[in-house]
Amino acid sequence: MTRTPTIGLLVVIAALSACAPVLPPLNGPGALDLQHWQVATLEESHSCFILKLNRDGDETAIYERGKPNYADYFRLTPGRYVIAYQCWYKHADESRSDAVDLKPGRVYRVHSKRNILSYKVTVWIEDRETREVLAGNR
Repeated sequence: MTRTPTIGLLVVIAALSACAPVLPPLNGPGALDLQHWQVATLEESHSCFILKLNRDGDETAIYERGKPNYADYFRLTPGRYVIAYQCWYKHADESRSDAVDLKPGRVYRVHSKRNILSYKVTVWIEDRETREVLAGNR
């Protein structure tokens, strides 16, 4: 009787598929050559996505979701940006677009929470360290 490596192969495939790929950051104009304390970092979080990102006053998109430059987080030169973002759950979603000032050395994250009874979703952008809300309502 010959053994087939079916179960072992399935275990290996399951283990490898559980590892999510790590995507490199999207570097905004001028951010590539700067150190981490010189740039502002903007992160997506669970169920929240950046839809569009551009400098305030400039309609040219640094990032637009659905384009080939997908990223989980963004390294940006400090300044004022317009950030369009969306958070969704199974039966509800919320989208916003806000102008925010990003400071060097800070990490910002798009957050959301959902009311289970009403399915209402609230979204905001906050400083990851201080939890200060830059845009939206917690």
